[in-house]
Amino acid sequence: MLESSFRLGTIFGIRIGVHYMWFIVFFLLISSLFVVFRNPIQNGAVMTHF
Repeated sequence: MLESSFRLGTIFGIRIGVHYMWFIVFFLLISSLFVVFRNPIQNGAVMTHF
């Protein structure tokens, strides 16, 4: 019982870690896109979201 629950916990922890890593990558990609679009558009709609 302990071994199966530990195995389930490690799989769940690995899944959380992978999702957290993808969330960081997605956030960095979106923030970099906002920086790219904010430079040519000084007073555009991109500025109002912040």
